[in-house]
Amino acid sequence: MAGPALHRYERDGRRYAVDPETCFCFECDAVSWDVLEHYPHATLNRILHLLQDRHPEKEILEVAGELEWLRAAKSIFTVPKQEDYAKRFEIERGLKRMTVLCAGSAQTQASRRWFARRGDNSANRGGEDAVSDRLLAAAQLLLARSGKQRELRLECVWPRPPADPAVITACCRKVRALARLADKEVRISIMIDPLPASADVFRGHDLAASLEISGDIGDDAADALRQFLRAAARGPEAAAKAAPDAPGMGIRIVIRPGHPDFAGVVQACRAAGVGHIELDLEGAYVAHPALDPAAMAKTLEAVALDYAEELVQGRYWRLEPVAGLFARIYHGTPQARTDDAGTYALAVAEDGGIYPGRHFIPWDAFRAGALDEATIVEAALRRFDDAGALTTRPCLRCWARNLCGGGAAAVHQALSGSFRAPHPPWCDAQRGWMEAAIAAFNRLASEGVNFARIHEAMRPAKRPGLLAMVRAAFRMHIGLRPIEEADAPLLAKWENWNDAAYFTFNEHGLLMASQYDREMDALHPLGIEQEFLLLRRKGDPFGLLKIRPEAMPGVAMAWIYFRNPRDYAEEKVRTSFRYMLREALARQGIQRILIPAGPGEHALADFLAAVGFAPCATLREALYLHGAYHDMCLFSFMFDEEKMAPR
Repeated sequence: MAGPALHRYERDGRRYAVDPETCFCFECDAVSWDVLEHYPHATLNRILHLLQDRHPEKEILEVAGELEWLRAAKSIFTVPKQEDYAKRFEIERGLKRMTVLCAGSAQTQASRRWFARRGDNSANRGGEDAVSDRLLAAAQLLLARSGKQRELRLECVWPRPPADPAVITACCRKVRALARLADKEVRISIMIDPLPASADVFRGHDLAASLEISGDIGDDAADALRQFLRAAARGPEAAAKAAPDAPGMGIRIVIRPGHPDFAGVVQACRAAGVGHIELDLEGAYVAHPALDPAAMAKTLEAVALDYAEELVQGRYWRLEPVAGLFARIYHGTPQARTDDAGTYALAVAEDGGIYPGRHFIPWDAFRAGALDEATIVEAALRRFDDAGALTTRPCLRCWARNLCGGGAAAVHQALSGSFRAPHPPWCDAQRGWMEAAIAAFNRLASEGVNFARIHEAMRPAKRPGLLAMVRAAFRMHIGLRPIEEADAPLLAKWENWNDAAYFTFNEHGLLMASQYDREMDALHPLGIEQEFLLLRRKGDPFGLLKIRPEAMPGVAMAWIYFRNPRDYAEEKVRTSFRYMLREALARQGIQRILIPAGPGEHALADFLAAVGFAPCATLREALYLHGAYHDMCLFSFMFDEEKMAPR
């Protein structure tokens, strides 16, 4: 049974395809573009017949081989099993995020321009001490409802820096202590919203600065907090310069656009040295429902392209929601729900009211309880359990459903009047900017951008997995996959009477191997050793790679073999291998990798030198071959964190 067709589109003279289920995307040439019009629903013979007047048969077969390889790697046209599909609807219970708005926050002030509210909720409730008590009560609610969730987040939003920073410091320390008792990890965000901003480029927009704290609140963290609060009172430029050196802390600038012309705001913040910028588009639509989604998306497209250009130049920083979209594409992790409101997130308003999320505070209809009265209406929160693309009718046939995740419920409420009904113009705009982001991502991949370093700049994101590396490598010029039982005839043919170091410089090099031996290698691999088949983009195998960690921490031994020695000198192969090597080392936490080259393997030695290895040792008479002892040259590659650190 064939999976859903790929979404194909053209942009700026280039053609792209994206799988709606896996989010895997790639750029198409003329042949693959035409083949995908019929693949996989038509047979190969039918496709050859239909395209015989447009493209050579050999090129059509090559494209078909590439597509079949991607299907085998489960990158495209996947059909989930019924039990796996049913699991998508299961909800992992437990609160993950709590937002607390202190008196006079900009969120409520901006919302009042558009929505009527009661007039009894603007009081400070007794000053900063009362706010501190409320923060502790909110933290206790977060911990109590977190269930099995281990990584939690508490966001504290202040309208202006408090007069006594010690109040926040003491409160944060108590929250961290409560989390330790509950065996949880709580990341605390101290946000000043709004920031004073007098420059013309900021006019009409709201800005906020957030100090992210993921470690203990020691003396260094307390000093950093005081400096941040003083700097935030002077505006975004000063807040950016107050980025602390203390471990586990960082500055995030949040931009809530008031009109579509917000690209200059991002540029100004970046010029000020901000390394983490977030566009609060949800808050923008809630505060300003009259915003034109098409105009907003056009600016977002331009910002995404500029961001991609920065990454190509090696200037790694974080821009949300663009970086998050890149991460989902790169990891190959479709996300059917991106909005955590109600199910995984709650917010406490200035008057102590509990809401499904910060952006729902303008509507009294979504009030779900009161923190001060210790009341909560479960039914008001349960209705958000079925939010997301899986249960939203317009999303079911949308190609971007696993990238968009059904959008934000608060945006739907603001634009359409129902948190379950996306606004069609907003959906069109969303798809438009995501197409631009996919095009930008493919450029990043083709340029060999070091995604490991991008993920360092996007902490606390996880390291990319092996499957993500395979998919990213496809966008280059080579790919790799673990050896399989079906590869045994080829592997045995390559190994027999082959004196390359790959087959001889190991514990069991015998210059011969049976098909049965290689089948067993594939079916029962050694737990510490991984062996991969290197593939051309069209799916033809051309080499082998084997890697094994050594007893010394951070060191691994590897072997590499290309069947055709001329492939060692091919620049495209060198570029792709260099990329995968750095990704693999960063993912595994390996600092040094060693690869041997045997006598006569001059092409391999030149290849290793070209991709960054250096000869580090000569192992005298280490290999016994053809009745004589031979020296082995050992090449070393050091993973330099400093040279590839984000800038």
